[in-house]
Amino acid sequence: MIALERIRERMAGLVSEGVLAEEEALRESHARAVWTCLTEPGDAVAGAAIDALGAADALDLALEGAGRQASDERWKAGLARWMPRVSTVDDALDRARRSGSRLLTPLEEAWPVGLSDLGAHAPHAVWVRGALGAAAGAPGVALVGARAATAYGEHVATELSAGLTTSGVAIVS
Repeated sequence: MIALERIRERMAGLVSEGVLAEEEALRESHARAVWTCLTEPGDAVAGAAIDALGAADALDLALEGAGRQASDERWKAGLARWMPRVSTVDDALDRARRSGSRLLTPLEEAWPVGLSDLGAHAPHAVWVRGALGAAAGAPGVALVGARAATAYGEHVATELSAGLTTSGVAIVS
């Protein structure tokens, strides 16, 4: 289990002051932030573990290695996918902070309720830039790509997102 002060440092600037002040909400939000770094969107194995245990306990199980002895082959395959990404978490959180992103979780009022309809495939959290309510009722588009995007792919995504947001389109990715 990661120490509370370390979590607070990692999450400063990414969540509200209210979340930072409340231990359970902070641990859950931090775990959800980490899960967004470890898993691909819609990862049903991680989603089922989070639904059953909560994000923080599921993350502890994965990181502390207790789950490696599990007999469930899907869990073992999940660990094999997730663990190589653990080293990227701090950098990802730093980039989110520098870009002005904020973490939004299902625990918060502003969470888009339609996402919960996805069940185990629902996002663990979403990263938001701009006003939280700005996307309500606005046209929207999802921009998706590979984690290991090429420079050209990143350029195209940047150009597309800049043009779309200037036109008032909410981007979900």
